[in-house]
Amino acid sequence: AVQQTEQCELVNELLTLHARILLRMPVFQALLIGAMGWIVLPDIPESLFAIWAVFALSAEVLRSGTAHWALRRLPVSAPQRMYRGFIALDAVSGLSIGSAAVLFLPHAPLLSQMLIEIVLFAVAAAGTAVAVSSAFMLAAYSSMVLMGASGTWVFLHPSLTSLVIVLTLAYWIFLVAVARDSERLLLRSIRIRHERDQALQSLERSDAELRAAHERIERAMQARNRVMAAASHDLRQPLQALSIYSAVLSTHPQPQTMSVVGKNIENIVRDLGEILDELLDLSSLASGSYRLQQTVFALDEVIADVCTELALTAGRKGLALTTHLAPVQMQGDSRAATRIARNLIDNAIKYTASGCVRVSVDMNEGRAILAVEDTGRGIPGSEQEHVFEEFYQLQAGDDESRGGVGLGLAIVKRLCELTRA
Repeated sequence: AVQQTEQCELVNELLTLHARILLRMPVFQALLIGAMGWIVLPDIPESLFAIWAVFALSAEVLRSGTAHWALRRLPVSAPQRMYRGFIALDAVSGLSIGSAAVLFLPHAPLLSQMLIEIVLFAVAAAGTAVAVSSAFMLAAYSSMVLMGASGTWVFLHPSLTSLVIVLTLAYWIFLVAVARDSERLLLRSIRIRHERDQALQSLERSDAELRAAHERIERAMQARNRVMAAASHDLRQPLQALSIYSAVLSTHPQPQTMSVVGKNIENIVRDLGEILDELLDLSSLASGSYRLQQTVFALDEVIADVCTELALTAGRKGLALTTHLAPVQMQGDSRAATRIARNLIDNAIKYTASGCVRVSVDMNEGRAILAVEDTGRGIPGSEQEHVFEEFYQLQAGDDESRGGVGLGLAIVKRLCELTRA
């Protein structure tokens, strides 16, 4: 595929360069006709010269017009047909030049014959520049010119037949070889250009990736700074409350007071534990030290335990936590499944002000499906790509409790990627 692309680009490049030169060729052809007239007139009939001049100039005008048409369409996806068309036109143009020898040499004196041959052989060599590195274009053009020049000379001077044929053939092979070498150089330059473009594209992609990574790091650092400030508040407030409750216990050690304070202390310790667990889990996942433990377990039982654990939290907010758990046996890490379910359900409870949270487990085409739905306000489209980022939190509504440090869904994402869930 790469070679086909390079070959297609090579042909397009050859056609473009060739067509640009052909736009100026009628002027060169007119000068050549004038030079030929200076050599052969008045030794040949003027009518014969006029016929040849019209033929030669018409062939060049046709090439020039075709070149103008082609330049408006190049590059094309399949340039071979256009390429073959230009080769045919080059052959016609070469034939119009070579016919000068056929028409003029029999009527011209020896000196004029020699001048005509010199001009025609020079024109054949000039075709190397016109063909712009295309060996086939040059071969078509120069062969027609040299056949007319050499064939007529051999016809008029048969004693030089072998020498003329050998020299003409060697000259033609040399011209084609030069064009072939130029074509290889052009193909090499195209390959170098491809490699350069690929390197530039790779650098641009790398630069874009680095900029994107830098922006992500900047956002993460900003979010982390914001959340660490919030987390320090979340940690400091319970610790201050613990200090107050400790003072209350020391000054009012009555059983009734101890019962109420003990329950509050239990809630505070649980909240602190959840924050620390999230930080430790994320640290373990980020460092790659989390090790999966593959076992066969009942996913529905794991989810049922998580729902039982969080039912009290949902009840405190007046939310109904409903379940539909089909029996599902699966192989995997039950700890990861528990953590994923707990974070998803806890997040749903946290951002649902009223209504219910529905949890279901089912099988679909051999895959276990855990679905958590709620009647909360949902996640805005602009926020959906960010909610799985570390330390990212949605702005809590007036009737929602924020809580946490914005790591729950980030942990879910990392665990899902690790377990290929």
